[in-house]
Amino acid sequence: MRINVKIGDVERGSRLPECEQWIDIDGRCPSCNRGDLRVIGDVKRQTITSHDIVAPALALCCGQEVGTVHVEFSTIFGLEEDQRVLNGRCRVY
Repeated sequence: MRINVKIGDVERGSRLPECEQWIDIDGRCPSCNRGDLRVIGDVKRQTITSHDIVAPALALCCGQEVGTVHVEFSTIFGLEEDQRVLNGRCRVY
């Protein structure tokens, strides 16, 4: 899995802390200018394609939309097919 966060026209460095639900971004919040920027993806407005998810990035400090989160998954058949196989009925070939 690879996570990219784009704020404005610049792709920023990001780190996903272990067991956390936010993404740490290098730099300050462009909306409120607070340091130690942490963002989450807005799951209500996310777009799922075959191998990735794109969602607006919301700053945890002020709740404003500051960019986009792009998550690429390592999957052979795509996210939908993986979910069908993992959660579907048992099949014998």
